[in-house]
Amino acid sequence: MADLEIHDVSEDVMARLRLRAQNNHTTVEGFVKRLLEQDSKRLTTDELIVRGREISEGSGVTTEDILTVIEEDRTHRK
Repeated sequence: MADLEIHDVSEDVMARLRLRAQNNHTTVEGFVKRLLEQDSKRLTTDELIVRGREISEGSGVTTEDILTVIEEDRTHRK
């Protein structure tokens, strides 16, 4: 495992982290580690765009198809 050290964290941020850690029955280090682990598993916006394109390319659905369905839905709502 790698080590991570963070400097110059404001007292306000540290106070909130301490409180949240305490409410979760863990240490600040454990709480922040869990936050980092959770965040590292989330896809970034760029990754989501790439994944969306990969899915849509395999589906055969075009942008025109999507716009047609949206317009049809708007027409039905009127």
